[in-house]
Amino acid sequence: MTASSRLTWIGRAFRSVIVFGYLVWVAIGFCMFRGAHMEPSTLRYRATKGLPAGYRLDPDDFTFNPLIPPGERNRLPTEADPTGKYLLKAKEKEVLFGPADLTSAPLIEVGAGKVRHLFSLKNQPELPNLVNTNSHVSVCSGDCPIDDARVLAILCSATRPSDCYAALELTKEDEAKLKDKSEYLVIPRNKSER
Repeated sequence: MTASSRLTWIGRAFRSVIVFGYLVWVAIGFCMFRGAHMEPSTLRYRATKGLPAGYRLDPDDFTFNPLIPPGERNRLPTEADPTGKYLLKAKEKEVLFGPADLTSAPLIEVGAGKVRHLFSLKNQPELPNLVNTNSHVSVCSGDCPIDDARVLAILCSATRPSDCYAALELTKEDEAKLKDKSEYLVIPRNKSER
């Protein structure tokens, strides 16, 4: 075998190893991407703070587990994003929860001797981002007939997110104070859980 034929043979062997290595690398990458498909039912979330039962989730209330980069979240199926859904049970900070712990309708538990009253938030579009379950608010229209009411839930339409209501827990006496006026503002207090 001459020197040039040996070099030709070594060159072909070297090219064959590189091509084979490239094909193996592509096959491994393909398998990784194919296996990276995430089932929404297996996706978990980690609470970033203590969250009460009935709490309406915002993007800053949880992180994905496993972590999903913010740019990739818009590729998730809508059922995998818990934003706007409500917790069935209270969750401590750093506790994992999943789709089975969420509901699209809030849990509204009214205390004994109290009543639920709905207030439209159409003139206060920023308020659903400021208050949530167990927040405390005042109800005012010139004067403030109700100085400290607990928020039971924030109810927003799935089709029109700007169409929101605050469900407040009132005493029957507080509710009687509201009969004469129709336009009220709901004002957050410092006792907020948010």
